[in-house]
Formats: sequence, structure tokens, C-alpha cells
Amino acid sequence: VSQGMFGFNANGTGVKSTTGNAELNNEKMPIKEVFTDFAVSAPWYFHSLADTKTDFNFMHPQKGEKLSCFCRVLNTETNGEFILISDSLAKNTAFETISKIIGIK
Repeated sequence: VSQGMFGFNANGTGVKSTTGNAELNNEKMPIKEVFTDFAVSAPWYFHSLADTKTDFNFMHPQKGEKLSCFCRVLNTETNGEFILISDSLAKNTAFETISKIIGIK
């Protein structure tokens, strides 16, 4: 992706909301897709809405990584945005829960 967004397959376990939405939390849900902001740059801003624990070792070799499985990417100049949600999360979460988090009515 030209703006540096990375998405890839992963062996994630569990979902934890980063916005305090307890309805989204699920300790056992398998997550197979994750997103990172390793190279996202201005005017784009990456905001994770939920993370999953993976077996990747990019930053913490002994611990595994928490990576985003649900995120908002905002253009701070235009206020345009897009939402990325892993297929695993979308298939196992009620639309009402997802729509409340991202503000769809």
C-alpha cells in the first residue's frame, strides 16, 4: 500500500478493545488477519480499535506481539478515513457491536 499500511495473516488469539468497549472483548476468538502501522506517515493517522495477541516477534522477541485486528486510518488533512476489520473478527462479532464502535447508525 502506498501509505505504508501492512496487513497480513497471523495466528492471533483473543480480541481486546482499545476503546473500552467490553462487548468486543473475547479471550478465545481466533484471529487470522492483522494490520500494522509500521510505515504510516502524515497526513495519515492509524488508530487501533482492537488488538489480538500473536506469535509474531517484531518488537518483543520473547513475548509475541499485540497487533490490530480492527482499526481506523484517518487523513488528518481531509478528515477522510477508512476502517479495516479482520475477516475473522467480522464473521464472529455482531454487526451492532461493530457499528456502535465506528459510529454507523
